Amino acid sequence: MMLVGALAAITFFTSCDVVKQVSQMANLTKCDFRLESVQRLTLAGVNIQNVKKMSDVTMFDAAKLASAVASQQLPLNFTLNIETRNPNTADAGMMTSK
Repeated sequence: MMLVGALAAITFFTSCDVVKQVSQMANLTKCDFRLESVQRLTLAGVNIQNVKKMSDVTMFDAAKLASAVASQQLPLNFTLNIETRNPNTADAGMMTSK
């Protein structure tokens, strides 16, 4: 009988936590978002963060980019930083599992 009570308590507290998480995630839709910055911008492994003109690219990097274009493999990688502001009184959030 105690096992059933313990399982019921665990289920209750777990479901309350789930409801709280769902509520906080729903509140994310009411937040304000804006693009803050782009960092670590690479094209086919070549750092292009500060490239403004062709002379900013080394011969080695140009060869690497040409090879990537020829093989039709041109991956673009970057880190996008987004600023979020919660204008509401309710908490907004998202839990991630580890």
